[in-house]
Amino acid sequence: MGFHGFCSIRDLRDIKHEQVILVFEEKEGTTVVIKKELADNLKLDYSLISAWITLTV
Repeated sequence: MGFHGFCSIRDLRDIKHEQVILVFEEKEGTTVVIKKELADNLKLDYSLISAWITLTV
């Protein structure tokens, strides 16, 4: 689980499809949600860090 970053990127070629949690295609560009560790390794800036939580009802 861990921490995830919301990163604005221009090109998806540096990120493998299976590493992406979520993709937002917006007028301003593309935002991906990926593990914070991967974002750090790729030297990507992130606008938000979030934690994955699981709720059981």
